[in-house]
Amino acid sequence: MLQGYFDDSGSEPNSQIFVLAGYIHPASGWAEFSDEWSAALKQRPKIKTFKMSHAFSGRGEFSGIDLEFRKGKVRDLLSVIQKHNPDGTAASDLEGVFGFL
Repeated sequence: MLQGYFDDSGSEPNSQIFVLAGYIHPASGWAEFSDEWSAALKQRPKIKTFKMSHAFSGRGEFSGIDLEFRKGKVRDLLSVIQKHNPDGTAASDLEGVFGFL
């Protein structure tokens, strides 16, 4: 059985591009992935949740964290993804959220 994790970007009213992306992986592999992801989040600088936009901008969980440490956290989390190699998938709407905006 496959299981997936997906998130959206661009669903804000002013966004002109909407993207839905995520990873699918055998359900049996997500438990180990989740344990390693959680461990990476807890490494210094410790964060509770990850949002790439916050890592890039220094907001949210990354508020007050120097750029080099933010980059290091992203690399650490990326290494977890690369180790488990889930299949990535994405869909986008270049004219706004399904053309409604």
